[in-house]
Amino acid sequence: MEDPNDSDTSEWTHLSHSSNGQQTVLVSLKRILVGKVFAGEYVERHYVDFLSTYRDLVVVNTDETDFSTALIKASKMTRETYGRSLWFGVTDNEHDGTPKGYCLWVNLFQIPLGKHWFQVQSVDLYQREICLRLKHLRPFHAESSQATKRELVSSELIENFDLHKFYQELEWSQVQNFVLHLLVDASAWCILNIKKVLTYENIRETVKFCSVLILVIVTFLIEASKFLCDYSLKLIRELSNVIRSTTPITMGIIEFFTKCVGGFYLLIVMLWRGSTGPPIPPNAISASFNPNSGWSGQRAIKYPPQAHNRYGYGQRVHQPRGRFSDY
Repeated sequence: MEDPNDSDTSEWTHLSHSSNGQQTVLVSLKRILVGKVFAGEYVERHYVDFLSTYRDLVVVNTDETDFSTALIKASKMTRETYGRSLWFGVTDNEHDGTPKGYCLWVNLFQIPLGKHWFQVQSVDLYQREICLRLKHLRPFHAESSQATKRELVSSELIENFDLHKFYQELEWSQVQNFVLHLLVDASAWCILNIKKVLTYENIRETVKFCSVLILVIVTFLIEASKFLCDYSLKLIRELSNVIRSTTPITMGIIEFFTKCVGGFYLLIVMLWRGSTGPPIPPNAISASFNPNSGWSGQRAIKYPPQAHNRYGYGQRVHQPRGRFSDY
């Protein structure tokens, strides 16, 4: 008798393995198709019987061989994993009335009929289908198709490049392998070309070239130092002459502005004080209060009183005169 728990466990294991396989296939599909740029013609909106709904029909251009190869690989991988249980939106003349070539059954929004440049933006897994999500880039022009494709691919790569994601996905083993291959290639090139490079003529020409180069460098340094020294001396002499010539002019200008400013301040002071008459000398003011002093500020001279005649009024007494006296 079988244990029911064992059957449940085996069924759960089978489901988990199948879900893991589906996720692996979906990741592989994204790695194969996402980012591809191709030219296609939007033909019509067609009815899909398996989904009971409408899808936009885009026919891939016959020149897109790389993208067609990627579609074949993706269709084979999907058919091997899902069988007929899911609708994969890529067909190759499987429906009546569809144009010749690979057809993409997608959902487009507000895009006119005709040829356009598209890019596979994502691969979406729904309940009953696997659908490609396309991004419209620009209308198609036949005269510049190859150049336009290269420009679109380069621009999309630059826009979608994520440096942080690149460093996260970069593994140390890849770096080691790159460096190892680089060293191996460099060593192989050296071994193969060492005999062709190390010849007598090459060595002689190399020595001659290095000698001439060293002589040219030394001569240039000597001449440059001479020129710089001479130029510095002439510059210093001319600067000294300029300073000596401009010093009097500068001092005169400074003195002129100094006098202007001083006169301006003096004018302000005179306007502020007003006119009060000439100032009185301090000696004259002190002399007005001293009866024995004159206006000159010196002490007054005292003269002796006249001698009166003791014998009569008004008669003068004979006074002896000196030898040098005139009176």
